This record gives sequence, structure tokens and C-alpha cells, in this order.
Amino acid sequence: MFAFKSNKVLTKILFAAFISLLFIGCGGNSNNEKSSPVSSIYHIVSFYDKDLDLVRTQSVTDEAVINLAVIDSGVWYKAGESTALESYTINESISFYETAGVIEIADQSGLNGIRSNLSGHFILTDDIVLIDSDGFDAQGWLSIGDYNTPFEGILNGNKHTISGLWMNRTASNNEYDGLFGGIANGMVKNLGIETNDDGIQGYNYVGIIAGIITNSTIINSYTDGSVSGRNNVGGIVGFVYNDAKIVSSYSSANVYGAFDGVGGIAGTIQGAPMGISEGSASITDSYTTGDITGAASWVGGIVGNAQRWAVINNCYAKGNISGVSSVGGIAGRVYHSSNITNNVAINNLVFGMSSIGAIVGESGFIGAVNNNTIKNNFALDTMDVVGSLTSGSMGSPKTEINLQTQQTYSDDIDGDGLGGLGWSFGDNDTDFWQMGNYPNLHWE
Repeated sequence: MFAFKSNKVLTKILFAAFISLLFIGCGGNSNNEKSSPVSSIYHIVSFYDKDLDLVRTQSVTDEAVINLAVIDSGVWYKAGESTALESYTINESISFYETAGVIEIADQSGLNGIRSNLSGHFILTDDIVLIDSDGFDAQGWLSIGDYNTPFEGILNGNKHTISGLWMNRTASNNEYDGLFGGIANGMVKNLGIETNDDGIQGYNYVGIIAGIITNSTIINSYTDGSVSGRNNVGGIVGFVYNDAKIVSSYSSANVYGAFDGVGGIAGTIQGAPMGISEGSASITDSYTTGDITGAASWVGGIVGNAQRWAVINNCYAKGNISGVSSVGGIAGRVYHSSNITNNVAINNLVFGMSSIGAIVGESGFIGAVNNNTIKNNFALDTMDVVGSLTSGSMGSPKTEINLQTQQTYSDDIDGDGLGGLGWSFGDNDTDFWQMGNYPNLHWE
């Protein structure tokens, strides 16, 4: 469950003049104020920007009148409405949005309703425990959208969790499974998803949040439970494609794949389509703790297969990793100008038959020289690496004590020789990490 410590730093220019917000009825003598009796009843008023990020909350007395027009933008909407408000009398806790028509979701029926408005803006107002009703058939949850008709809006989990997700869709004609089948040009943020004991069982392109994401972002989110399939199976997303990003997120799910592309966060990450000269897809400042098991090739603690300008940076993996070939603590296979830097493999076991490495199992480029960048990666010195090793993929060894020390991950400013990967430690969305026994994300 979420226990967020903070939201985005509340310094947006939009709210530079927020201090002048007038809560009429709480004192003052302007002409447009009206007096109200002293009240012991208080309500919480929240404001969300165009990306559905929370930027301000205020405790307000019952029947106070808020003058919305004094806020910088001067344009605020209630949920589901398209008419901007100038003032509003507060008689309950309420949220205002810079975007018209934002839909608040409090239950399973509302979550299921996303599929009828794939370009909408949605925000959860409560945890949701899924049962076999709205959005389910005999094989479990029906994924929202797919590759051809993806979700293109924003879903802000608002620090809430969706639990009880399950499906069993292993038929050979089935692809793109998760809470969402596909997301394109969209965003999921501040969301936790937990499967039930049956987990998500799919065929190809399977992830707990989405089967595939394209030109989209997942940020400040987590998954837990289990997920399985054949090709491109990940703890968060099956396939991260073409300028898509996963940032400041983690998975503790156990992941299983029968064929190629099995990873703790993503089965495959590919930065550009075939025939396109360059692009970028990335997984940054994220981690996994689940066990990752593949019955074939390309198995990794973060990603199974990273190719065509893929980036994996500032991540760590802790679970046991096992497969047949191209198996790595961070990535199984790395191809075609991809970048694997500043990561840490804390796995106790990386097991396979061929091309096995503590960081990367296989690195190369078909028909040309190896032009990947694999550097500044650390690995637990007691890791049991079993199989035919790949030269140069083992990383720099660090003791468990080293890996439980913040300076191993941050800049080596004290010159104590522990290293330093440049990770940012703090309490906001630019300083992602805080230190526990191992690094945790600031919002956990």
C-alpha cells in the first residue's frame, strides 16, 4: 500500500500568487465577501494542474466561499464539468482541476468506465478492491484498450491502490494484457496495482500495469503479485516502446516467461521502430525485488531485452534471476546503441546455460560492431553467477555493507572510496531516492 511522504514540489509558477487566494467568510472586508458564522467543521480543498498533479491543499471552514478567479490561471473546474468557476461555496471536501471534464473514480464501476473514454483524464479518490463484476468475464479482468485502440489519457492513482487484479488469458490469439492492454501518448502516475493469488496470466505482451506502452510515461507507481506469459513479459509493462518512459517506480512481483523477453520491470524495451535511425525509451530511478524466471532467452532483473537506443539508468534489482541463455542481473540482452549505466545488481543468484552476467548477459549488434554503452554498474560480490559467463558484464563488485551505504549510490563527495553513481537522494520528484537498508523511492 502507498505511504507517500510528499508530492511534487509545490513551487510551480502557476501558484506563485496562490497566497492571495481569498477564503471569503473567514475574515476580511472586501465587497465581494460575505460573512459566515464561526464553524468547527472543516473541509479539505485540493487543486490539481493540467497533468493532474496535486499542487495545493487547504483546510477551509464550512460554508466559506473561495474566490477562484484570483489564482494565476483564473480557470478552474469541478470534476466532470466543462464550465470554469469563479467562486465556490465549500460544504464538503472537494477538488478543483485546471483541466475540464476530469473524472473522479471511487469504485470498480468507475474504473471499468475508462474503457468508454480512452482519451479522458481520470483520478482515483479511493482504494479499489476488484471483484468479479464490472470489467471481468470468466477469464478475469478485460484489459482496457489494446495496441490498435490504446488508452491515450491520464490516470492519476492519487496515492491509491487497485488490488485483486487477475486474469487467465493464455490462448494463442491473445496479446496485450494488464490493467491496460496498451497505452499510447498517455500517462499513469501515483498508482499501486496488486494482483490476487492467481496473478496475471497472458500470452504475449503482458504486464501488470500494461501490455505495451508507446510514447507514454509511468511514474511514481508500483506493482505486486505475479505475472506470466510467453514473450515480452514484465512486472510493470510487457513492452516499453518508442520514447516511452518508466520513472521512479518499482515492482515486487514475481515474473515468469515461457519464451523470450522476461524482466522485472519490462520484458522488452525498444527505443525506436525498425527503419528509424534513432530514438529513446528509458527506465530510470526504479527497482525490482521479485524473482524473474524465463524458460528460454533474454531474462533480466530490470529488463529481459533492451534494444535500439534503449536506456536503463539508476536502477537496481534484488530478486533471483534464472533462464537459459542471455541472462543478467540487470538486463538479459542489450543490442543496438543501448545504454546500461549507473545500475546495481543485488541479486543473490543469476542462473543460466550460456551468456550469463551479473549485469548483462549478452551485448552486441547483429552485423556490426558492439556499440552499446555498459559502464559504471555495481554488483553484489557474493552473487552466485552460474553458467557460461559473458566477458565485461560482471560490473564492479561491492560488498553487502557497501550496497547498504548511501554513498555507494550517490556522489563520492567524502572521498571514502565507496564509489558513487550520481543518484539523487531527497524528498521530491527530482531527488528520487531515500536510504533505508537499500535505496527506497521518496514516495514510498
